[in-house]
Amino acid sequence: RDLRDKIRGQADVGGVLDLVQSRGDFWDSVGVSTALHTAARKYREGAGVRPDFERDERWLHLRQLVQAKLGGGEVRNLANNAWSLATLLCEDWPLFGEIAAGL
Repeated sequence: RDLRDKIRGQADVGGVLDLVQSRGDFWDSVGVSTALHTAARKYREGAGVRPDFERDERWLHLRQLVQAKLGGGEVRNLANNAWSLATLLCEDWPLFGEIAAGL
């Protein structure tokens, strides 16, 4: 719960990505899904800009974590990941395919 509150307490998308960059390697599938979902929610609310999906090292790190943790995820987390990517207007079709395969 402390982790979830820390992730959700970030002011904007950049804050979420900074937290992922510094601490994300230690999170399970729920923590990674929460980070992605929070980034999408912050973006939708106008708190920050979309990450540069090809160049932002923080985003690329989060993407790697999503891929690595997919196997341990619950269906709800996988669905949240798909919603989050769609909300961020991310057209990472291979990642969507991996998520869909996990469902």
